Amino acid sequence: MKTKENLDTLRLEIDVIDSEMHDLLLKRARVVSRIESAKSLTNGVSAYRPAREAHMMRLLITRHHGPFPFAAAEHIWREMIGNFTRMQSPYTIHIGSKAWEFRDLAHFYFGVMTPIEVYEDAANAMKTLVNRTLDMAIIPLQDSGQDVWWQKCSVEEGYMRIVARVPFLIAEKALPNSFIVAHVSLESTGDDKTLYAITGMPEQGANELAALVEGGKPIAARIVGDVHHVLAVRSGYHVEETINAINIKCIGAYAAPHHVTV
Repeated sequence: MKTKENLDTLRLEIDVIDSEMHDLLLKRARVVSRIESAKSLTNGVSAYRPAREAHMMRLLITRHHGPFPFAAAEHIWREMIGNFTRMQSPYTIHIGSKAWEFRDLAHFYFGVMTPIEVYEDAANAMKTLVNRTLDMAIIPLQDSGQDVWWQKCSVEEGYMRIVARVPFLIAEKALPNSFIVAHVSLESTGDDKTLYAITGMPEQGANELAALVEGGKPIAARIVGDVHHVLAVRSGYHVEETINAINIKCIGAYAAPHHVTV
């Protein structure tokens, strides 16, 4: 009898916690509505802020402890973030691969209710994204298509750009490495990577071309016709720097991913 009484007490305590959590969720929604009013977003302006999300995830790392799986805590936060962002500016996720694991990635990062559209490859996803300024695309790091999709990106005004690399928190749950491409402004998070599209002659190696940017390393390369296209990454946030070379352009930046063991 004593055990049953204890269980009833514990279940009542859980009911109280659940009620408090729900109240806080509704309170957060009201604050988000006030943020929406403060931002005064115009048509075609996205509310997605990957730098802000990176900051929130880093805080989550420092706070998390105990037996509750960290990947589950991250997913709860991302479900909230994705839905609260869509409250401010509705969006669709365009996936540059038909592999099922990228649908899992989209749902994990942007919420299970977020609309998704799936394409054969990165090129077709990018083509759709050009005129849909509220939407984002998930582009596989190892794209199987033949088009040089990253050449369509630029940090210059009016272009879409790479704004995040996912998964951001690398833990036990295996998710495919991808880039998020969007029409949003870039912000430094204090621990970032900057991306460049570099072109050269076919006989020039990927390492040689990437080295044209100080500290640059190739992460993708493709030869099309008489041009060698290289996607290079460099540590740090260098978006505002000017590079006076016609064969090099900055195409984005992202918060450096974190390996977590919690």
